[in-house]
Amino acid sequence: MYCSHIWKILINQIKNKFIKGRTDIKNNFLSAILISDFRKILFSTTIFSFAQWTERIAIGWLFISQTESVPLTILSFAIRQLPLMMIAPFSGAFSDRFTIKKILVSVGLFQFIITFFLAFIINSSPNSYILIYSLIFLSGTGHAFLQPSTQKAYTDSVPQNLLMNAVSTGSVSLRGIGVISVMIGTVLFKYLGASWTLYCVGLVYLIGALNSMVILPSFSYEAIKNNSNTFLKEVIEGFSTIFKISLLRTLLILALVVEIFGFVFHSILPAVAQKLLNTDVVGYGSLATMAALGSFIGTILLMGLGNYKYKNRLLVYITLGYGILIALFSFSNLLVLSSILIFGVGGCAAMFDSMQWTILQTHVPSNMKGRAIGMWGFIIGFGLGGHLIIGLASDLVGIRETLLICGISLFLCGLLFFIYSKNTNND
Repeated sequence: MYCSHIWKILINQIKNKFIKGRTDIKNNFLSAILISDFRKILFSTTIFSFAQWTERIAIGWLFISQTESVPLTILSFAIRQLPLMMIAPFSGAFSDRFTIKKILVSVGLFQFIITFFLAFIINSSPNSYILIYSLIFLSGTGHAFLQPSTQKAYTDSVPQNLLMNAVSTGSVSLRGIGVISVMIGTVLFKYLGASWTLYCVGLVYLIGALNSMVILPSFSYEAIKNNSNTFLKEVIEGFSTIFKISLLRTLLILALVVEIFGFVFHSILPAVAQKLLNTDVVGYGSLATMAALGSFIGTILLMGLGNYKYKNRLLVYITLGYGILIALFSFSNLLVLSSILIFGVGGCAAMFDSMQWTILQTHVPSNMKGRAIGMWGFIIGFGLGGHLIIGLASDLVGIRETLLICGISLFLCGLLFFIYSKNTNND
């Protein structure tokens, strides 16, 4: 009897550590995971992350292996990103209006249909590039709804003092599953080919939709409950509010420049593997895996910082390191050395994104978090023009020279943001 009583007390204490909606949790390494709502959202979005990473590997190597064209390969990444520029402000407003459950279920079913059709076309008509590019564009449309809704759901499900920890924990999950999915995607592509890899991706999207339907209650936070504006008015209000804040304007400009000169490494990596390192899909997969592993470790470091005070200063250091590592990567001729450098590049890329999402959502009202991330997506969507220019430059002046220019540009960008932060006392 006595033992039974003690057992019940122990069970209740454990439950109290993980109850929904806790606001009294202190900020430490695993703070956000103690919250039930956050864990459910994190698990559900991780399934979608697995599908996205694997899809990226399959499409990237498909184009470089079939066409051996750097511009056409980069074009596939740019087209996938185009919907961000076109609809991200609207998808951000959707995130402020609808629950994460509705968005994930809808996007999962949509991506399942598009990915299956894409796999079928690649298998039956592999040279139908216009149709393939069109389907990649539609797939990018689904992705444009995931980023704002996911980031908003992370931060809505935790207290304000855990916001940075929630974003970092979400990034750790995203990058950690990236390591696994890149390896699995590489093996699937090598032994099954692009079409069957994408069939598998489609099934994962379907599983993600069904999981979200079952595991996620209809989370409805105050920002959604109290929403009475018209949809278009919300979009305009988001634009107006965000661009009135000097720090956020500067941050979005920084995001655009870094998207052009920094994140282009994702789209140029297949060409680096094939043309500079003389390797196949396994070598490309190794580089992509190291980039994903670096992203994972980088976000773990941020996660451990908790609610770090000097966020802008940290973003400066990350941007400077990002530029230096890409410049060094441009000189490498060895797969091992390239893998080590791309590990660091991946870490900087992930930390840069996480810090941007944190700063953006810290400086806007809670009912505009989705639109803030949507605005970020809208701005970096313009980076696709830069990606195309980088692709052409790779053909004209060389891949190494292009990467070196990108690294130097990033470093200079970090210095300019440092000067801005000093002049405006934004640390």
